[in-house]
Amino acid sequence: LTMLRCSFCERTEDQVERIIYGASGCICNDCIVASYQMLMEQEDKASGRKSKGKQKEDKHELIKPAELKEILDKYIKAVNNGLAAIPYPSEPDNLYAPIRYELSLGGKRIRPVLMLMACELFGTDYHRAISPAIGLEMFHNFTLLHDDVMDNADVRRGKPAVHKVWNENTAVLSGDAMQILAYMQMSEAPDFCRKEVLDIF
Repeated sequence: LTMLRCSFCERTEDQVERIIYGASGCICNDCIVASYQMLMEQEDKASGRKSKGKQKEDKHELIKPAELKEILDKYIKAVNNGLAAIPYPSEPDNLYAPIRYELSLGGKRIRPVLMLMACELFGTDYHRAISPAIGLEMFHNFTLLHDDVMDNADVRRGKPAVHKVWNENTAVLSGDAMQILAYMQMSEAPDFCRKEVLDIF
């Protein structure tokens, strides 16, 4: 079997603690942490702040786990709040209720968090990428909803799968609707990059 390889440092999964796989490549934990560290340094430089505490001798020192958790929680909260605030049409409820249910099951939110991180890494306020990040998460969950039907899976994230709560036809149609909603959210990308974002998506 071919080992996963980080797209940034090119180390394989037997050389790092964990590698996350995505449609556009792989990234290891170390590179995620290093990216956050770079982001914080850029924010400090832009605002004229000095690093907290004693000046670090090694500018490449990794961010502390507690600091990383705080940053991740900020992004995850923004994504979850955005998902909860989606204004679904009131009818037909049996089309949109399964979508709300699927998105309420939780998840790591890795994809939207990486998008928000990348947005700030390249100098843009992450709030401008909230809608596209939500679209990315919705698209991911649409694929899971259809996968559960295809695999006849009983549960998703410890709860009954959509097609078990409703039925297979409803699950397929709600998944299709979720895909459309994902594109609608993605189209809310800022004007200066909307075409490129949609082309990649």
